[in-house]
Parts: sequence; structure tokens; C-alpha cells
Amino acid sequence: MRSSALALLPLFLALSWLHPESSAGSTWQDTTWTSTAYYRTQFSAAEAGPGTIEITAVDSYELSFNGTALGSDDDWTDAETYSVSIKKGKNEILVKVQNSGRGKGNGLVVALAQGEVRFASAPGNGPFAWRWIAADPQSADWNSAPLVQLGDLEVAKVASLTNPDALPIAGFPGDVDVGVRGGITISRVEGKNLALSGTASRIEVTDGLLETSWQPGVNSLNKFVSLDLGQARRINRVRVLSEPPRSAGSFAENSLKGYAVQISEDLFRWSEVGVLHGIAQFDATAVDFSPIATRFLRVVVAEIDGITSPRVGEIEVYGEGYNPEGNFLSLPLDMGSAGRPKNFGKATWEAETPDGTQVHLQFRTSSDGQIWSQWSDELAQSRAYISSPEPAALLQYRIKLSTGDERRSPQLRRLAIEYSAEDLPASAARARVSPQQVPMGVDTAFVCELDMTATGGRGAERLLIAMPDLAIVDRVEGYAGQVTQRLTPEGLELSFDPLISQDVKIHFRTALFGPLHTFNCALFGPGSDNPLNVGPAEEGALSAYVTEVLDKVLLDTQANPRVFTPNGDGINDFSVIEYTLAKVSKAVDVSLEIAALNGEVVRQLYRGFQLPRRYHQALGAENLTSALPGYWDGTDNRGNLVRPGVYLYRLEVTVDEGKLQRLGVVSVVY
Repeated sequence: MRSSALALLPLFLALSWLHPESSAGSTWQDTTWTSTAYYRTQFSAAEAGPGTIEITAVDSYELSFNGTALGSDDDWTDAETYSVSIKKGKNEILVKVQNSGRGKGNGLVVALAQGEVRFASAPGNGPFAWRWIAADPQSADWNSAPLVQLGDLEVAKVASLTNPDALPIAGFPGDVDVGVRGGITISRVEGKNLALSGTASRIEVTDGLLETSWQPGVNSLNKFVSLDLGQARRINRVRVLSEPPRSAGSFAENSLKGYAVQISEDLFRWSEVGVLHGIAQFDATAVDFSPIATRFLRVVVAEIDGITSPRVGEIEVYGEGYNPEGNFLSLPLDMGSAGRPKNFGKATWEAETPDGTQVHLQFRTSSDGQIWSQWSDELAQSRAYISSPEPAALLQYRIKLSTGDERRSPQLRRLAIEYSAEDLPASAARARVSPQQVPMGVDTAFVCELDMTATGGRGAERLLIAMPDLAIVDRVEGYAGQVTQRLTPEGLELSFDPLISQDVKIHFRTALFGPLHTFNCALFGPGSDNPLNVGPAEEGALSAYVTEVLDKVLLDTQANPRVFTPNGDGINDFSVIEYTLAKVSKAVDVSLEIAALNGEVVRQLYRGFQLPRRYHQALGAENLTSALPGYWDGTDNRGNLVRPGVYLYRLEVTVDEGKLQRLGVVSVVY
């Protein structure tokens, strides 16, 4: 076996392999996304009698009334009318709506009529309030289901709709909108009660139930309920609903007589954005105002009559813009070859990401649809190899869309996934690493046990292991052929001649400088650049944790060599500012620059995020030296050779506790 001395490796906590080519045989893609939601309302009728329901939805619906299926339709531009027999007391309307992602909008419109009594769909709470769920309605807890918000179905284009008060209503599973033209976005908040996702000083006013109420008493002037929306939201309306009267009483007795809406940035200084006096609409009122961003608000009693004791059933807060985040979960995908194991290749997607927005994807795999792997790390780059365990029969993905600006949303337009059900290097492969508890910064002997089943597979030509730091393989137990180890930007690669098709144990040495590392592994078939990801033999089997922690974050900082001669003769032509980054549990901001003695920066060597490890030169890794963040060839930011002399290097690392800085000198001579 050929071996090298301890060698330098870039750190990858997950194998998101980035190769220029792929040998995957087929491509699955999607440019439209669908969603299904169930909507329900219950209403009480004073008398039994005939009635009608007018309805339409984007893109199709199935309607039931009091448990009886009435009909379905898939043309949202024409409303249908159904005759129903309304019973005295409680009645129920249930609608299943399928949005096919055709870019026609979202939601449904419903109008109910019984003689002179009319109800029209609208967002928010009330006697004809609608709730929605994304799961099976037979097992749903409808009392805790969210209320609908405003949909974006174009009512003006709907024929045969006779009730002009009917508004489009919608629920957005995962807070994503699949009904926009050209892809999937975060859903908007218009018509969504933002108070339900926050907290209140009286929980009764934000529990979504009119039957529970805040009762401030007869002498309630200047009493208030405060609300915390959880984060700053752009709001423009506050709605107050009275508790419905019980056997005795009336809305007039339960209603506030006047109230003010105040907002605050710090809970100390409050400013009024609207006020109502002399309220005559007793069941529900609203204060509208120009959109303003706030997290904290309160409703203050501004008028009393000294006789009645108000009962406030709900306080609703409305705004505009996009939700902060949206999530979409795909169905399990068999890629048209049900039951067959597959090797998944690159995932490629096209997205629009305005400033302040992001798109992330995650994947997981399964052989039977019952037991699934852990979700992969979030992928932000738009072209990456899927890192979930393989081979697998099924793949599932989830999309996370996020924005820091409620005026903008990212949009995913296309997702493509390469896969192959042929020429697999193995029909099954799992691995475990030991020991799993080690001291930080100490070179430790590890063993990676690879359990490999080659039945139906061709065998593997290469094995790639993600390492946390410098690494060397001492021996491969259970294999009698030739093994060559090579360093790549992705990890430590072992090549086998002849192909490997049996269980082996790889004995190697490396060190951890962060609290955790996962030794992800991948197999490659002959001539293939598509990795077959090796899953853990059991949960956590590929991870190692540190038991003892180093004292410092920055260690072993030096210029190596301190004096160099960049004259192009191939000898001593560069220097590397070496350092060790330790203790941190995530990538931290690192800046490394070269400056003249007067402080003027002549070269920015590196600015970005780095994970804990040694950033040093090493034997056997000469081909990767120029990729080190501290590599300096003696040129300035314009590519010109600097003057001979003494220069300063400045290394700065930003951690939770603040900024850490190291200074040193390096000399250029020629």
C-alpha cells in the first residue's frame, strides 16, 4: 500500500460533492408544485329549510355538506350552485381544494343563502368563520386548525357568482404559495391574523375562539391587552370581536364602547395609530391605519358606559407583505422505477433570490417508505450532489424559502435531480467510525468499518471520506489489492485496484478541532464521478465528539517561511500564514490581509467563513497549498509583485465573544 505523511484536507462536514461531470443516467425535473388543503365552516341556522351554496376554487374542489358529497369542479372561472337542505342548529360545509400550480392564484369563494339569511366567505373569525388543514380531515382537530386568510383568486373573472360580498379565502400549507405563475414562493400575509403566531397578556384574545374572552369589567377605562407579534411585522389593521351572547345578553352588552390601538418599539414609549369612539357595530369593529412596522401593540379601553361589562372574544392583527419563511415538503419520489434501488446524482435548481432572500433544499432517502434517513444538511448552492444514503428506492426533498424583507420573496422555478438505477457500485453500503469520543486537537487513531454488499453492483473503484483535519490512512484491513490515497478538495480519496466489493476496515489518523465531526463516506463505480453515499450503520455511527476542549480559539499562528523570495525559480517562491482555528461549533468570519509597515493594506488574502481545523502546509498536500487561505505569492491586490521589505500580516476572527486578532511579520526578498 502506498501512503503519505499527515496531509492537509479542506473541511467538509457533509459530502456535498462538487464535480464537473456526472454519470447519472436519467433526470427527473419539476417546474410546478401542487398543494392540497381542506376547508371547513360550521354555522347555526335558526330554522330548517332549503338553501343554496355557490362555490368555485383554484384549481379544483370537492364539496360536502353535512357529510354528504355534493359535487366537484375544476373550472374556477365559473361558480356552481348547489341546492341543500339546511337543518336547524349546527350545519357543516367541507371543501377539499387542489391547487395544481398552474399560476391561476389560490383559494376558494363560497356564498350561502337561506331565504333572507346570507353568509359570504371572508378571512378572520365570525359566525361564518372558515378553518383549514393540510392533513386528513377525518382525524383533524378542527378547533385548533388555523383560520383562513385572504386568497388571490380573481373574483371579478368568476361567472355565476351572485353574492358580491364573497371574498376569496385560502390556507397556505407551509406558508408557501404554489399558485403564482412560474414557480413557488413564500405566501403573503394579507388577511392572515398575525396575532395568532404571537403572544398576548390575555391568552383568551388570541386563541382563535370567540367563546373565551377578556372581561375588563365595568370600570375598565384605560385597561389594556398587550400583544407581542414575535418579530417586527408591517401591520395596517387591528380588529376587535365581541364574545357572542349566551342565553342572556347581547352583542351590545359585550362590545367595547371605544378603544385605541397603540404601538411600541421598546414596551416603554407608546404611540397611538388609531382610535374608535361611540361604537355602534357591536359584533366586530376594526381600526385601519397606514402600514407601519412594529412588534409590540396594545388595545386600550378608551370609552365606557359605566353600566355594561365588555367581553372581548378576539383581537386580530393584519398586515401586508410576505411571511418570513415558507416550507414545502415533496411526496416520496420513485422516479418512475418503483422499488428499484437508485444512485442519486446532482440536484440542480433555478431560483430568483432578491437581496435578503434565500432558497435552501434538503433531501432524505428510504428503501421502503417507512424508515427514512436523516435530512441532509441544507444546500444553498444551486448545483450540488445529493448527500443522503444510497442506494435507495425513494427520495424526498423539502424546500425552505426565507426573506429578511417582507417586500420580497425568493422564487424557485425549476428543480432537476439526476439518478441512475444501473451500474451501481454496491447494492448496499453502511459504515461506522470508532472511537466516537476523543480529546480536541489530539491526533487520534480511528477505524472506519465499511459494510458493503456488491450483489447487483459492479464494485467500487474509489472511496472518499470527509476528514476534519490533517489525515493519513495507515492500512486497509480485509483487502489484499493495491490502495492509493490522494488528497482532493472534498476529502481523502482511496483508490482500489482491483475493485473493492467486500467489507473492509480503514485505519486512519486525524484530529478534531471542533466539537463534532461526521465522517461521511461515498463510493464511486469505475469511471464514475457520481458518488454513492454510504449511510451510517446506525444513527450517529459516523460521528465523533470531543470530550476535552482546547483553551484558545486561535493557535499556532506563523508565517511559514518568514522570509521568501518570489523570483519565479520554483524555490521558496511563496509563504503561507498558518494558523489553527479551534473550539467553534460553526463557520466563523475570518479575515486575513497583508499590510505595509505604515498600515496600508497591500493584499487581502482571504475574507469568508471557515470551520475549525488546521490551516497549515503539509507533506503530501503540496497540490492544495495554493488553495490555503494564508497563501501569499508576494503580489498585491492588482497582481503586481510588491517591493522587497518587511510586511505585516493581520488575522482577524469574529466569534460570539467578539473579534480575535493576531499580528506577525513576513519578509519579501529578491
